[in-house]
Order: sequence, then structure tokens, then C-alpha cells
Amino acid sequence: MEDGTVTFDWTQTRVRLARLADAGPVELGRRRRFFVARDDLAGVKLEFVPPLVQAIPSTCQSLDEYLNWLPEGLGRHLIVLIQAGASALGLWEEDRLVAHKAIKKYVVRGHGKAQPTYLRSKGKSRYGSRLRLRNARSLLVETSEKIHEWRNESGPFSRVFYSCPVRIWSGFLDGKPAPPLSKEDLVKIPLDVARPCFDELLRVRRRSLVGRVRTLGDEER
Repeated sequence: MEDGTVTFDWTQTRVRLARLADAGPVELGRRRRFFVARDDLAGVKLEFVPPLVQAIPSTCQSLDEYLNWLPEGLGRHLIVLIQAGASALGLWEEDRLVAHKAIKKYVVRGHGKAQPTYLRSKGKSRYGSRLRLRNARSLLVETSEKIHEWRNESGPFSRVFYSCPVRIWSGFLDGKPAPPLSKEDLVKIPLDVARPCFDELLRVRRRSLVGRVRTLGDEER
């Protein structure tokens, strides 16, 4: 606990929400990322953020709809981390990691000033620039091909959690081959993510299993 915040494991989500509903009204918060509950007995308001693996779907309009949707398990889900020059992805079946892959490419020059978007618009037509741009494209292709491979082997994903800069992500979704991802299943990871690698993949996964309940201050009520 820190600053009035209590964390909990994903297995406790349904029970904790039921307790909040018994204590007072529960409403959806901004952008459906959390619930706001009023505990009439304690006289406080609480912000209830479900674990990322149980993120509130855009189709849910109320607590009851969310509880009706909330599955008992985690299903087959994918985590995709992409930055310039590196990607890491992992496939989980419930709590079991069944496949993972980390890809690195040389796409940044010197002290990190040459990004793929820069190369497309301002980069000089030199061998190093052409190599970095080719590697940037290759990174997205290999990442997409790996997702295709896992989907063909294991079947569709229940949800896909991703972290990627907007410009790179749009290029990834529109690439050839385009990744077999459904927009309805995509959940953006609301965390600061370090350079993608296997350890970072596991760190993000651990964070995704934890929810939190925060007591709101007077200025937030």
C-alpha cells in the first residue's frame, strides 16, 4: 500500500468489485479505464482499476455489464512490445508462458537521433541510412510473421496487449503481412516500457496481473 492505494491480484477482481457494489454506487470512470465507487459507510470515494489483463472492454456501459463479461480465466493472450530497433512478444495460455520472441535490429544512428520516421523524411541516401530503414521494416515484418505463426499453431487470441509508439504501430498494422489482430481485442498498455527484451516482457506481464484501489482525495471527489 502507498498513499492510500491497495493492490490486488487478478483472481480477486470479481470479489472486490462485488464488495464495492454492496457498499455503495459504482460508476464507470474516464475512458472506461476504471470504476469510481462511493463507500457510504466509510464516507469516501474509491477509484477501482482492474488488472490490465481484465481491462474494461469498450462495449461495457456499467458494472453489471463488466461483471457479466468478466471471464473466469485469462485465456490465450498476447503481449507485444515494439520500439525503434527492438520488439518482444509473449504468448500466454492462462498463467503459462507458451512462447516468446525478442527481435533486435540496427535502426538508430550515433546517439539515437535517427529514427525510422526521420529516415523516411530527412535521412540522406547513404548506405547506413538505407540499412537502418530496411532493418526498421524488417523488424515489423518479422514481428508480424511470428504472430501469424503463433496464431496458426495455437488459434486466435482472447486479447492482445501492446505498447508501441503511434507512428510505428500504424505502420505495423498496415504492413505486409498485416498482423492477424482484431481491433476489438487490442488493449494499449498504460505503462512506461523500457527497451523491449525478454526481461521487460516479464516485468510488464507481472504488472498486468495487478489491480489497485485508491482512496480519492478531497480535490478528486
